[in-house]
Amino acid sequence: MVPYGIFSFMTPVSPAPPPGLPVPVRRLWAAVLFGYMALGATLQSLPSYVVQHFHGGPLIAGTVVGIAFLATACAR
Repeated sequence: MVPYGIFSFMTPVSPAPPPGLPVPVRRLWAAVLFGYMALGATLQSLPSYVVQHFHGGPLIAGTVVGIAFLATACAR
């Protein structure tokens, strides 16, 4: 690459990258964050929902929470 001279028109000039994270990375980060928040919000209300609506006991509620935990761990 020749910075000056007769062949200087042949060197590619790329614009400087913007400061911070690029927009696609920010969107991906936000999508992952909100997805984890949605999984966590349902995990908190799941035991009482199983007991009240399905008349399940503590064993059934624990089993359902365990399945939800495994699904969350696999999603991560």
